[in-house]
Amino acid sequence: MIQTNTFYSTYSTIDVFGAPVSAPASVWVLFALFSVLLLAATVFVYVKKKNYQVGMPLVQKIRKRFPKLRGTPAASVWVQEAYKLLIVNKGIVLILVFALLIFPKLAQQNVYLSTDELYYKNYMQILSGELTPEKESYLQAEQQNLADAQAEITRIEQLYQENKITEIQRVQYEQPYQSILMKQNAFQRIMQYYNHLTQQGGGSFVYDSGYQILYKGSQITFLALVIFCALCFFNVFSMELKNNTVKLIRTLPKGRSYTIRCKVVLSFVVGISITGIAQGLEFFSINEVYGLNQWNASIASIPMFSVLPGWLPIWGYTAILFGLRLLAIISNTAIVLLISSVNKNSLISMLLSIFLLAAPIILSFMGINLTQYFSLLPLAQAGTSFTDSGKFIICMLYTGAAVSSICFICPFIKKKMMTY
Repeated sequence: MIQTNTFYSTYSTIDVFGAPVSAPASVWVLFALFSVLLLAATVFVYVKKKNYQVGMPLVQKIRKRFPKLRGTPAASVWVQEAYKLLIVNKGIVLILVFALLIFPKLAQQNVYLSTDELYYKNYMQILSGELTPEKESYLQAEQQNLADAQAEITRIEQLYQENKITEIQRVQYEQPYQSILMKQNAFQRIMQYYNHLTQQGGGSFVYDSGYQILYKGSQITFLALVIFCALCFFNVFSMELKNNTVKLIRTLPKGRSYTIRCKVVLSFVVGISITGIAQGLEFFSINEVYGLNQWNASIASIPMFSVLPGWLPIWGYTAILFGLRLLAIISNTAIVLLISSVNKNSLISMLLSIFLLAAPIILSFMGINLTQYFSLLPLAQAGTSFTDSGKFIICMLYTGAAVSSICFICPFIKKKMMTY
């Protein structure tokens, strides 16, 4: 629904009980109804729920039923902070929900390849690897085969124009040659690839369709990661400020500084872990459909990345892009922790985090592309930035901004929390 720019260009009206209704009007009505339902649910919860303490009723019931599962309080600050992050703040629940929501989306990758793509994939499986004289001979033979098929079709068409054969005979005679020519579009892509390799003096044939999708990055996945960060980390410091537990932490043997460091590091670890899960699911879904191989081949072997240095392997370029996506998530996590450290109200911290981090991405989905530059989305989608000088400069600026934000925010959080 948020991709209204595409939606409105496809559907101008919607059939509602047999009557055509304007699509924008329908969306606004649905939005109003959703807002009313959300408001009603909020008021209902406020009236009915008297205890707002974050608890785990199910866990408590299990512990009462099985006393041996109670265990003993952990003496480690790391364990205590991990418990508060994953259990009290429902971090483990959010991770499971995130995985359940993102997996069906990634599983819906285009599993049905077009005819041209299938032929292109078959060609690449045959030619995979370094360019050799044998492969050049194969390409020449295939090119001659297609040229002969085209010549035969031209001859049959000429016979038909001269009324020497009937319509039925023309179709019958052309059918085997048409089957051969179905590979023509894919072969043209192969020849373009071959010309690219000969121009750069060698290289490897790499089936690049999957890599292009992998390097492009998914906006939906990044949006889900940003929302996850906001929901998982908004209460990390707010919960300590709200009930003045932060003053009690001062009495611990290792002090408040050590506890703050544990919170920040654990938040970064959880953010990195969930990013790894998302990227892993995306990788396996793309690999299942297209197949990602030739990892040791030069990234410059792919025509799209011909300007990159020849010594850089595909796995190295993939690692760089994955590192940039991790950097974007770590920076977003730091921003959420910053908001949490200066605000005692958990609800305001959550809403402000979602608004600052997710709203620009959502607006870009709606066709306002300029808003994406107010987020770290360009850094998460830096796959093609290294092939364009303008995009490369923007990518480097965002990289510097992300690193600077982390280096500034972490000491600021420590200084701020030490003042309470």
